[in-house]
Amino acid sequence: MVVKSPRFPMFDLVKDKQYCFRVRSINKYGVSDPSDPSAPISLRKPQVMAIRDTDTSVLLQWQEPKDKDDILGYYLYYSEAGKQEWKTVNNKPVTKTRFIVHGLKTWKEYVFRVKSVSRAGNSRYSDESHPIMVKSAINVPSSPSAITLLLCTGSEMVLGWRAPFYNGGNSVRGYYLDQKEKGTETWREVNVKPAKEKQLKVGNTSIL
Repeated sequence: MVVKSPRFPMFDLVKDKQYCFRVRSINKYGVSDPSDPSAPISLRKPQVMAIRDTDTSVLLQWQEPKDKDDILGYYLYYSEAGKQEWKTVNNKPVTKTRFIVHGLKTWKEYVFRVKSVSRAGNSRYSDESHPIMVKSAINVPSSPSAITLLLCTGSEMVLGWRAPFYNGGNSVRGYYLDQKEKGTETWREVNVKPAKEKQLKVGNTSIL
């Protein structure tokens, strides 16, 4: 089969069976020799777990397939439990293995499934998650991340960070910054009142 694009979807491949591929080019003078074969590629379905988030959202997490180097992303699907009326969550593949699904109905039960996308095509759907009722989770948020020095002068510095990925089912009300001197083990709290923004100015004697 002659194709004009350097991309081509493959269908009807068997899950867990490995395939190798090669390509030839063609012009008006003839057909080239085949390329070197690709490394073995297989379709593997991921497993998905649903975790309670807010009263209108659910956090999904799933395991990467063993052959993760070939994975381009994932498509997510949801249905009300018992109905098998599946709807697509994302129009473009998600590249991470966690995603928050918004816009769900409070006190409704949902199930979720995932399929991976690789150079060999789409995997089969994962098994359904266990049904989960949408309501606020009562939990602490996950940790903030990516602390960065935004500004540094002779007398003060401004630090910034990323908000936690998981808010525990409620909005984050603020942040506490701790510090310790290099080579010591003792942390001390910098700000007495929680910082409302994702950055904080640290001076020699006070927090502004």
